[in-house]
Amino acid sequence: MKSSHTIKDIQTRKKGILLVVDEEEFFLSPDSYSDHFYYPGKQLSKEEYQDLKRASKDKKAKDYLLKLITSRRYTHQELYNKLESKYHLGYKENELLLLPYIQSQIIDDKAYALDYAESKIEQGYGKKYILEHLKVKGIKEDILKDPELEEIFLLCLDQIDKLISKADKSKKNKTIEERKTSILQFLLRRGYSSSIARKEIEHFYASLSPEEKTQEARNRVNLLKKEADKCYNFLVRHNQLDARKKKDTMIRKLLSKGFHYEEIMTILTEDYEFYD
Repeated sequence: MKSSHTIKDIQTRKKGILLVVDEEEFFLSPDSYSDHFYYPGKQLSKEEYQDLKRASKDKKAKDYLLKLITSRRYTHQELYNKLESKYHLGYKENELLLLPYIQSQIIDDKAYALDYAESKIEQGYGKKYILEHLKVKGIKEDILKDPELEEIFLLCLDQIDKLISKADKSKKNKTIEERKTSILQFLLRRGYSSSIARKEIEHFYASLSPEEKTQEARNRVNLLKKEADKCYNFLVRHNQLDARKKKDTMIRKLLSKGFHYEEIMTILTEDYEFYD
């Protein structure tokens, strides 16, 4: 490394004060620039050169942080990680850069967690999903257990009813048993606990009106007939099984669709004949 470096040019730019040293460019903030006596032709010692590099790096980090903060909301840990990944300033330097934004509550992890939870609940996500993602974002345990956050999670119970109703309407071509299984898997993926999901699904179907239950019964008969016809026609076309095995195959297939053994046997006895 050279023992001294020469300032070749100094310019005022939109990004700050530009110093051209040898063949390198360094940007400084006006405050940092005024703290030093720089002028074209000045010879910088090794220590002065390193100090200039640090000040320029600090300016870049501050500009980068401001760009991040004005683009969208971040948690404290997310911003720290981005600074560390891009500039490798170290813990103390990163925290000093973040401190003014923390003091002005621009960086506010509790407010972030509350708003994030409310937004995700409106999108149909449950408590487990939300907590897992907040942990990944670096939200501390005391915030995750905050009573205000727990109060927001009560909204999940209102939202889950809407999710179940919407999912049920999209699966009317399936038995209630199949719908229950499918909706449960959907809710688990969305971050609802198994116990709450199962309870709310059972409550939804138990709360159907008499008219809805009557319509469900009619739909079930029609669906059983449709599934039985499809299975029977397939077995007849392939004709590789004897009569007993064909009947057993139909029973297993219809049981897997959620139909009960008694209703399956009734329709098989009344509507189908099995020949070898």
